[in-house]
Amino acid sequence: MSQTIIRIYLLASLYCVALSFDKKILYGSFFQPQLAVKWGPAGLAKEFELMAKLKMDHIIWQWTVDSKNKTAWYPTSLKGYRQLTNYDAMEVSLKEAKKHNLTIWIGLNDNSDWWAKYARDANWLQQEFAIGKDIVTEIWTKYNAYKDVIAGFYLVFEMDNVNFMLEAEQKRMGIAYKDISDHIHKLTQKPVMVAPFFNEFWVGKKMNAREYAKLWHDILLIADIDIVAMQDGIGVEHCKLVGVADWFYQLKLAINVARPKTQLWSDLETFKPGGRDFVPAPISRVIQQIEIESKYVEKLTSFSIIHFDSPQQGFEKEYAEYLQYVNKHSSQYRYFSRHYH
Repeated sequence: MSQTIIRIYLLASLYCVALSFDKKILYGSFFQPQLAVKWGPAGLAKEFELMAKLKMDHIIWQWTVDSKNKTAWYPTSLKGYRQLTNYDAMEVSLKEAKKHNLTIWIGLNDNSDWWAKYARDANWLQQEFAIGKDIVTEIWTKYNAYKDVIAGFYLVFEMDNVNFMLEAEQKRMGIAYKDISDHIHKLTQKPVMVAPFFNEFWVGKKMNAREYAKLWHDILLIADIDIVAMQDGIGVEHCKLVGVADWFYQLKLAINVARPKTQLWSDLETFKPGGRDFVPAPISRVIQQIEIESKYVEKLTSFSIIHFDSPQQGFEKEYAEYLQYVNKHSSQYRYFSRHYH
């Protein structure tokens, strides 16, 4: 084969790879399990079909267990826990994900006491992460037939730039993250995801973008976390579009130094305040977020197309507008991505 033909072949191959992964669409969505109760098995199955049409490749079950109220959204054998659904919502999700060529990130335990305790109570923190390890073991055993559909595991407790000012508490979180990440990696060989957040406008003591990035630098020196999917804060008005780039830029620099194989994702917020609750953001604003944040991250996921842009939630207009946007990028949709699902 001549050098010219080889060069043309290589250029063509590179072009195909470049087109195989378009950063400028949302490849996933968080899903809170109360919707599994609201929709039932048929509605849950329908949602996977809807998300597949948006060319998503993953769904993130935000949590599977409430360790404060001792409830679960799958048939669990954890002592003292009861199942909230009258069907196996996790199995339905895994089946539908497989059917539609999606994968599922499985969130572990949520506990509302986190928002009061954070890492200040060492015993409580250790107990909660121990429960998380039990959930991983149970789910991996129970749903092992779907191991190729399980993308990885999501650690629910979210660190921010306000409540972790003390170095001792930062280190405590790093050790807790390391313990459960090591367990997940050893047992399942699957990656681990976290989704921290920040509030640029907090009126009290807080870390700025560089200081917050330094926190994650130090944690990643301790814990083998595979994906940091930072919440962009636009929906909750913790940040403005004009300022969000620096938070991702600083975090990307810190990750590249501490643990280069860790991926930075955006957990892009598709909502806005609307009276006493949140409502869908205009798709035009979501596209602005995508344009800005895609420059700094490996991938975009969302909180939450499922909750704020799904026809099953009454948001047909938003779904149709976003689908139209996605279809403009369909020629660049990845089929051979090497990125984590």
